[in-house]
Amino acid sequence: MPHILVADGDGFTLPRKVMVLSSLLITLLSLLLQPQAHASSESILRFTPTPLVLDTAGETTRTTSEPRVALQTLEIPAVLAIGMPLTIASTWSDDGAPLDSRWEVVYQLRNSDTSVAVEFVSAANLPDVLLADASSVSDEFWLSPEVGAGSYTLSVLVRDPAGERSPLALVIVSVQPDGSYPLGSVEVAVGNAAAPGLTAHKTYLPLSASAGNATSVFNSTGVFISTARVQAIRQAVSDRRAPNYAAYERLLYECNNAMRTAPNPPRTLYVPPFYENPDGHGRAKEAVKNDSNNAYALALCYRITGNESFAQAGARVISAWSTTLTKMDTRDDTTLVFSYHFPSMIFAADLLRGAPPYTTAIDQRFVTFLKTTALQGSSMNTVSRVGCGYKSGVQLTNNWSDWGTVLAMSIGVFTADTQLYAESVQKWRSNVSIQIDDQGNLPIEGRRNNCSGDTGLHYTNYAMQPLTIAAEIAYNNGTDLYQDQRYQRAIHRTAEVDRYPSRFPFARHNDSEYVDTRYKVAWLEVARNHTADANADWLLEQFRPVVTTEVIRYATVTHGNLQVR
Repeated sequence: MPHILVADGDGFTLPRKVMVLSSLLITLLSLLLQPQAHASSESILRFTPTPLVLDTAGETTRTTSEPRVALQTLEIPAVLAIGMPLTIASTWSDDGAPLDSRWEVVYQLRNSDTSVAVEFVSAANLPDVLLADASSVSDEFWLSPEVGAGSYTLSVLVRDPAGERSPLALVIVSVQPDGSYPLGSVEVAVGNAAAPGLTAHKTYLPLSASAGNATSVFNSTGVFISTARVQAIRQAVSDRRAPNYAAYERLLYECNNAMRTAPNPPRTLYVPPFYENPDGHGRAKEAVKNDSNNAYALALCYRITGNESFAQAGARVISAWSTTLTKMDTRDDTTLVFSYHFPSMIFAADLLRGAPPYTTAIDQRFVTFLKTTALQGSSMNTVSRVGCGYKSGVQLTNNWSDWGTVLAMSIGVFTADTQLYAESVQKWRSNVSIQIDDQGNLPIEGRRNNCSGDTGLHYTNYAMQPLTIAAEIAYNNGTDLYQDQRYQRAIHRTAEVDRYPSRFPFARHNDSEYVDTRYKVAWLEVARNHTADANADWLLEQFRPVVTTEVIRYATVTHGNLQVR
């Protein structure tokens, strides 16, 4: 059993104005009498914050109609080992009104200047914890190697995940201006006796480290990233080859941030329509966007570096979604958003298969989740409104169906559903025949914005991106859609008008205007490995590393000049 040290109080700043003089004197006296604790690497520190004494007669009076939340105890290892699991356990109380909506618990390590070095976000919703029989929270985190060894101040903060409300005021002393509460000091060490040889690395090369044997149950080549491509990426990074290595450095930075971010899946997903409620749309899709991109980044970092801390964090995101999201409200933009963000989480799970932290139980739950809840979120069979220049009654499809095809095809491959995979391939072929004309234009997308075409160039690329992602998934699994002649013409035509916007047939543009181009051309990193095109080469050279928020965020890492067969 570990030795438990007690560290009462705070000792950092004066209490809040709401404290009466007697409370201040009691707190200061307890701090003066408190012994200094020196813990070994096997010790557990238990912090018991001093309760805030409230004035029951003055303006600070509180009643049971208001929340009175207090942190009673918090336990954490006295010495935190870089690259090793870290468990933080806390108990909470509330003798006032129940908390409304969602509040998340955040633990922070702060530097001597009070800046935040790293924060750990609990997966628990504090109102749910307080309503439970045992009001306790226990989370396991991994300490990023980017955090240096030394002494840090441990603080706790309870905040609104949406960022719309100020941090929650707790009934404990020593609140800081930013709403956080310092608890005491902890040490961060490069290694300890329990884990000899630990070192802090900015990167985790050389590539000889074991990275598991992640394969798809549908086909051994994988869903979006084939096993052969993984090896090519690893070699390119090891050789510091352009353009992959510079993009990898950005990826690694995002992985280290993702390690410190707790997943935030909703129980029900609903996304309002963008053109009617853009703010609500943006807020509603943040969780699926961020968690899917984080999971994919972490899985790529694991497969490139072999560091299991990335796999551990990625598996935690995947597990959270498969156990939390239970309902898909398919009205408005829900299916589109889910279709263009969630496939990257499937790519992540595919890359993590074979990694010890991604257990069989996690995989089985995720497969069940994909077959039930997630598949409801596919927009594959969406029929669009009649496009400009088309007769009424024509059954049209646009990028909604293309993105839904990516989601359905990914689920089909990952879950070994050959029928769903075949239906997805057929839908891709049908969409290409409807959406792409003989010259390689996409008129349904090109005439967007009330037939003016002002946003047509953006939406043309927005459709080419899912068409290309689906073609790559199919290619990895034995179906070469890249040979489709209409799709081939669309690759060349879209690359041409991206480079020379004045040639776009649906609206007048200036060739010097490259609005949104870095975002638009990410799909060319993938398509270019199958089709030679000088305009595509020029665009990629201008804008690498290309970035996007949908699915293929790290295309320059995974596909930049890597022709894998």
